[in-house]
Amino acid sequence: MVFLWSTLQPRARSEYTRALQAFSSRVPRRWGFWSHERRDFWLSEHILEQLDDTGVAGPARVLCAALQKVGICRLKRSWKILDGWSKLHPAVQAPAMPRAVLHAYAFSLLVLGEPFVAMLLTTCFYGVLRISEALGLKRANIFCSQRAVTFYLGTTKRGEEEVVVVENQTYLRWFRAFQKHFPASGRSRVWLPCSYARVSR
Repeated sequence: MVFLWSTLQPRARSEYTRALQAFSSRVPRRWGFWSHERRDFWLSEHILEQLDDTGVAGPARVLCAALQKVGICRLKRSWKILDGWSKLHPAVQAPAMPRAVLHAYAFSLLVLGEPFVAMLLTTCFYGVLRISEALGLKRANIFCSQRAVTFYLGTTKRGEEEVVVVENQTYLRWFRAFQKHFPASGRSRVWLPCSYARVSR
C-alpha cells in the first residue's frame, strides 16, 4: 500500500487522503468483515444517497479511485452508477476564452516582461495545444512559411507524429514579431524556455 501511495502525484495523494478520512467516519463497523462484492454494493448505495443530496459526482469518483488504489475494494457496481450518472448529467464545459480577452491577456504579459508565456498562451489558443505540448516544442520542430506555421509535435496522447498547422493571420503576425525579437540561436533548443509552474501560476 505504501508503494502504491508513493506513486501518486502530491495533489492526487492529498485528495485521496481527504476522501478516505471522510469516508472512514461513515462506514459500518462490520465493513472489515465483508467481501469485496458486499462492500461494492454498500458503497454504491452510499454513492446514490450522496448523488441525490448533492448532485455532484466528483467526490464519489475520487473516493472510488482511492479505495481501489489501496486495494480495499474491487468496484464494479459503484463505477457503473457513476458512469450512468455522468451520462444523464453531462458536465457543462467552460466556454472558450474570447479572442479579445486572449489578446488583452497576452499584451499584459508582454508589459510584465513575460514574452515567452505570452507566446505560449497564443500558440495554445490558435493551435489548440496542451501547455505541455507547447513547452516541449524545439526550434527544429517549427517551420514558418508565408501562409502558415507548422508545429511537429511528435508522439502525443492524440496519436503518433502529430502535426499542427496554424494559418490564422493574427497568429502569424504574433509569431513573426516574436521570432524577430527572440531569434533562434540553436535548432535543438527549446522554443519557449519557461516552466509549467510559471505558466499556470
